[in-house]
Amino acid sequence: KALNSVSVITMTITDQLQRLAQASVTVTVIDQTAPSVNITAVNAKNLKSYNSHEFITLEAKVGAHNPGIVRWTVNDSSVNLMTLASGSIASSYVGGNTMLLTILHIPVKSLNPGRYLSFSLVYVDGATQTTWDQQTAISVYINRGPQGGSFDVSPSVGQSIADVFHFKTHQWETDELPLYFSYHY
Repeated sequence: KALNSVSVITMTITDQLQRLAQASVTVTVIDQTAPSVNITAVNAKNLKSYNSHEFITLEAKVGAHNPGIVRWTVNDSSVNLMTLASGSIASSYVGGNTMLLTILHIPVKSLNPGRYLSFSLVYVDGATQTTWDQQTAISVYINRGPQGGSFDVSPSVGQSIADVFHFKTHQWETDELPLYFSYHY
């Protein structure tokens, strides 16, 4: 590829029921003065998908010759990282032979379910004011909770101990199996 060219590489995984998940990575061919960035999901599961009770924790290691500023970004303008993240989304980098470690920690319950989000870092070179973005990104999926089903009880009126109540659930769907059912009164 030519210098400064951008490619998106997408991996698709399909199970036996033809459900699928995707993860994409953006790759940019850069010159040697560009920073090196490596992003990993610290608490990731197999497909980097998250449920509402979890946290997304991303770790990035940045190396660059010149000092500068690094800032976390996300591909969804409705997600305000400044208000959601625990801690700062931007860090100063001293440059030279050091590596900067920056961590992004977000509660999943504050994100819209049923969508992929792509997190990346922007680096602004303090010496040249050159902005490097989308070098490395990590995509995560925000799971929807169970939905689309119904719950029936028969009979709807009865006496405790004397009557037998039947509980039925129908057509519940979720992004992650298995589903667990519990009944309470």
